[in-house]
Amino acid sequence: MRVHTPSTQFGRHTPISRMKNPEDRHRAEFLAFCQHYQLIKTHGTLFVSDYQGGESLLTDPQIMSSPSLDSRQLFADGNIGNGFESFQNDHVCNKFC
Repeated sequence: MRVHTPSTQFGRHTPISRMKNPEDRHRAEFLAFCQHYQLIKTHGTLFVSDYQGGESLLTDPQIMSSPSLDSRQLFADGNIGNGFESFQNDHVCNKFC
């Protein structure tokens, strides 16, 4: 299925602070909170990343897992250890956290 709506990358390549559209910034803050919460609930082992989409539909998510779980790529090629670690190092709590 092809989605023909304007698409925004949330969090991975565009820092929240540089998002110009207030609605996109609000969505990105909430999604960063979701990642933070997922990391807490999975005891620091998993979270969903690479959110992209529009007003009501997110597509192409990537599950990120801690390198401590296994040396294999559990959830496809996008599941890379430095991506997992960069979220933990770069996440800044926001009003949702």
